[in-house]
Amino acid sequence: MKRTHIKATKAQMQSYFAWLEGKTKGFPSFKIRFGHHVLELSFPTQELYEEYKISLKYVYMDSDAAANGAIRFWNTALDDVLPPGVGEGANVIEYEGEAGFIRANRYGRWFGAYDMTTHIQYVCFDGRDLREYSPTWHPFRREFHYFAQNNGYLYLHSAAVGVDGRGVLLSANGGNGKSTTALSALTENMDYVSDDYLIMDTKTRRVYPLYSCGILNSDSLNMLPGLKEHVIGEVPNRPGRSIIDLLPYWEQFADGMEVCALVCPRVIKGEEVKDPKIVPDEHKRGKMQMAVSSARQNGENQIKGSNFVYRVFDCVKEIPSYELILSKDTKKNADALKKLIKGELKDV
Repeated sequence: MKRTHIKATKAQMQSYFAWLEGKTKGFPSFKIRFGHHVLELSFPTQELYEEYKISLKYVYMDSDAAANGAIRFWNTALDDVLPPGVGEGANVIEYEGEAGFIRANRYGRWFGAYDMTTHIQYVCFDGRDLREYSPTWHPFRREFHYFAQNNGYLYLHSAAVGVDGRGVLLSANGGNGKSTTALSALTENMDYVSDDYLIMDTKTRRVYPLYSCGILNSDSLNMLPGLKEHVIGEVPNRPGRSIIDLLPYWEQFADGMEVCALVCPRVIKGEEVKDPKIVPDEHKRGKMQMAVSSARQNGENQIKGSNFVYRVFDCVKEIPSYELILSKDTKKNADALKKLIKGELKDV
């Protein structure tokens, strides 16, 4: 695979980004709240605009507020958007300078550029459907990751629920009950931020929501039958996984939440647990899982020695860490979290 890496001057990068901005001008767009920031998303078609807005309805902004950054999606041939003379004969192209960078991959038929001055990203697909690249229910993970890193946030693979403005991060590998625990807490009238992905302010360690859709497998959905009426579709190529519109619970969404603990849910396989139990996470397994899984979900190719992984650990190192041994009784699990958040558990 032939690669090319080119250094550009600041003036070259700024001129190129101005050209890209002119090409994407007039695309249908909407704005979302990204923590304390405003981010604009624009699309090449009205159909894509409408589809992606569904999972971002809670943070959707119907206002003239000035955006702090933008993501422009585009579908055209890669050679039509690369700078003249850049990438001829190469399959992987890197073009960067003081003001930003470009990454392109002919095999993946994908192009991404980031203007570090304006915090505008350009994402182009060479004849591909945007839906192939980013799912409509939890979209734009890599793009939100870039924006977060450059604006004082972390985009994390984690859930969060709470009570009265304070809450817990829920972090675990797939199949250990993270989403089920978060959505059972939602159905038990707890405050809600996320069942899978969220953003954290690196200075205050407050967390903020992004997505208004959740995902559950069929077994978990049977445990929470009240959510069945809000199913709006199935995850493509993932039998038994349902997409759930959570906006009927609009009033329980938290605009921001103070994190008082990190909890790693755990299912004891082959054992019937009658009552949930919260114990100290002596090995900080939940923090490690959250840092590594967030890096992978965000497209970080190198986990070992990753600066992003270190940033996550540094941000959450002072937060108390626990394990939650889950019961089949989802209400009891939610009650245990409430007691932890309120400081009513004396043995942890």
